[in-house]
Amino acid sequence: MAKSVHVRPESAFTFRQNHCSRSPRKSVHVAPEYAAIGRRVQIRPKANDDWTVVPNLWGCVVAPPGFMKSPALTEVMKPLHRLESEAHHAYESLHTAWEAAKERTAIAKHAAKLVATNKLKKDPKAEITASLDEPDEPLATRFTVNNFSLEALGEVLKANPKGVLAFSDEIHGLLMMSQKPGNEGLNDFLLSAWNGDAAFTFDRIGRGKRRIQHVCVAVLGGIQPGRLVEHVRGATHGGGGDSGLIQRFQLMVWPDMREQWELIDRTPDATAREAAQLVFERVVSPFHALTGALKILGSDEETIDIRRFDIDAQRVFYGWLEELEREIRGDTLPPVMASHLSKYRSLVPSLALIFAVADDVRGAIPLRYLEQAIGWAKYLRPHAERVYACTTHADTQHARALLAKIKDGSVTDGFTPRDVYKKGWRLLDKLGVTKATDLLADLDYLLPIETRNPAGGRPSVTFNINPRGIG
Repeated sequence: MAKSVHVRPESAFTFRQNHCSRSPRKSVHVAPEYAAIGRRVQIRPKANDDWTVVPNLWGCVVAPPGFMKSPALTEVMKPLHRLESEAHHAYESLHTAWEAAKERTAIAKHAAKLVATNKLKKDPKAEITASLDEPDEPLATRFTVNNFSLEALGEVLKANPKGVLAFSDEIHGLLMMSQKPGNEGLNDFLLSAWNGDAAFTFDRIGRGKRRIQHVCVAVLGGIQPGRLVEHVRGATHGGGGDSGLIQRFQLMVWPDMREQWELIDRTPDATAREAAQLVFERVVSPFHALTGALKILGSDEETIDIRRFDIDAQRVFYGWLEELEREIRGDTLPPVMASHLSKYRSLVPSLALIFAVADDVRGAIPLRYLEQAIGWAKYLRPHAERVYACTTHADTQHARALLAKIKDGSVTDGFTPRDVYKKGWRLLDKLGVTKATDLLADLDYLLPIETRNPAGGRPSVTFNINPRGIG
């Protein structure tokens, strides 16, 4: 498999049924195999239904500046960047040869025109040699795009119908661009591109109609928590982002910094790195080298490999899907979280397919890959809950800041609000401390103790810390 980014959510704040829980201590593997696969292989999660899922995923790493998300993302992108570089060199050679052929054709056409002119002068009925055809311009193979306009992205997809990955170290710009008034076309385009199988038509004055039969764009990048909050609130309170775009980031992780720093200085595993590269090269190799049974889909006779689960995996998938559908149709989830979890219908089969393809499994998807995918969904959910907590529990960030100070011993049992806000800590001003203590008291992390003033006036409040909750 491709090289992994290892980050641990040490105290990811998640809210369920009026209590806090922590994200599981697992490693997050962010590797864009799904971008390499694109539309080449698809899965039909049901045994008989023709519901088809393109394993096209959107991923996002949430972390403040200084959390090293950029180096991690850069590392996992290396296999695709290497493929992109090799494809670019090949394209340059082809383009140079095409320019030379085009020039030769132009000269030949000019010479033929002179000959034809002389012949017609002598004999108006003389036969004229057919005009030479222009050589076809080579198309650039692309795996990634970075800074792009809607029209430019459309042209890239015309030449790369299997799909591309839109990668940005900071995806805030992409989200803002799609929400900008007058740029609704990009938002609609991205919504279509997430499905990986929808058609999209450009109608532009002066350029005519341009139709892309299958729009498939994966997304991967990083974002800072403060900027993410803006988009999440816009998506949940009828703002400009209320289009379902943010909920499509199924692979969204928000890890905490480790409490203990450990110096690591070791030689990279060159064997593992090369093995990861070979996975990508095999996946994007000529189609016959990737697939087992081939099927034909669409009016353009596009060749696509369609997979299903094996018998054991099918039974487990139905059980998992039934449980998911009951939950998202119940009344225990905030609407935005229910919307996000509804995307897991396609996430789990997509991951199972991706894992199987990465291991070069042909044909039906075995149970072990579905179990791995379900495990991923369980891991990702607390991260999603943490993301949406800024809207379902608006005081979460203040409570997390106070909890951190309690855990490191900066705030001790029996503290007063003034003891905290006079320190001038970030997010813990007078109002922030009030929000934090109110929420943590509701969650039984703190016990408020009121002491009445014999002289009258407002009683003083101190807070005792619940050792079970903090520990």
